[in-house]
Amino acid sequence: MAPLEFNGLEDSVFQPYNRDNHLYMEYIEFLGTYADIPVDIIVAGWEKAYGREKVQTWIRELEEAQGKTIWNFYQEDVV
Repeated sequence: MAPLEFNGLEDSVFQPYNRDNHLYMEYIEFLGTYADIPVDIIVAGWEKAYGREKVQTWIRELEEAQGKTIWNFYQEDVV
């Protein structure tokens, strides 16, 4: 992905296509504007998509890692 353009004043949206011009991301629903990150909504969305057990495992592993990197992006499973 190319870096996002951001001028510090306006929103910066993720690019829908990767460098090979393949669809990478699609916005399908606007969920509103928040003063802070809506963690509960995000986690609920992950649980819906990936299952509660998998998401809780991710959270536990991240907490146990205490800030250390625990995943290798290039070895992740494609979902």
